[in-house]
Amino acid sequence: GGADLKGYRGMWHYLAGCAAFLQAEESGTDFNKADEHFRKARSIAGVRVQPVGTHEPANDDGPTSNADQLDLAAIQGLEANLVELGLTSSKKFSALEKEIREGLLQDEAKKFEAAQVSIGQLLGFNAQNSEDQGDPDPRWIIEDALCFVFEDHVKGTEGGSLSLEKARQVASHPKWVRANVAALNEEAEVIAVLVTNADTTSSKCQTHLEGVAIWPLDDFRSWANDVMKTVRGLRTKLTGQGDLAWRAEAITALEGVHATPSTLRSLLKSMIVEA
Repeated sequence: GGADLKGYRGMWHYLAGCAAFLQAEESGTDFNKADEHFRKARSIAGVRVQPVGTHEPANDDGPTSNADQLDLAAIQGLEANLVELGLTSSKKFSALEKEIREGLLQDEAKKFEAAQVSIGQLLGFNAQNSEDQGDPDPRWIIEDALCFVFEDHVKGTEGGSLSLEKARQVASHPKWVRANVAALNEEAEVIAVLVTNADTTSSKCQTHLEGVAIWPLDDFRSWANDVMKTVRGLRTKLTGQGDLAWRAEAITALEGVHATPSTLRSLLKSMIVEA
């Protein structure tokens, strides 16, 4: 029952699920026993299973299965990043953490955006930026199915209304992404996010910001601080690549701070300006 053997327990349930699935296919009976084992493999060790055939994904209720796959892809990316930064010495990780924390406190766009790219990359996203005028600020992409595209409007002091030009600009970002980012499929979800400390409440701004997630700058910085604290704690528990028990724990911990693709998506959805 100890945490150290989670990976083995997850593997055993996975193997039992495979056996039950094959037996059900051969006998024409239901897949309930396979489902039960696959769900236990997922809950214990983060194992995701999608059997091949006519049966629905065995460890999910349908729509969330894609979210699970995206979350697992991000966790695997985070794991690989932490291994690359080094597990025996914290020097490289600490330097990156310092760069992210200090960068997100800057008012200068380039430094802020660079830190935003870095935290996205650390979390397992394909995070990128471009410098051309009119292009969006950083984009966080996971697999080919989900993209968070940012517009960062960080003023030196709070106050003042968001310009209509800036509101129109951020609202156009999903269209730009679909036209210019080849890594996404046609059905990919693209969420435009405005990170700002400006006032966005005027009726004119709200009209143009319909469908855009408004993330107050202080809240974004607080979220990033919680994320870095969580990742630092997870790093101390990682022993190497392929640790299923660590992946399960990491998914749970990052869900708690809205830092998996699915939970970040839900958080941003709650910030979207409605019609």
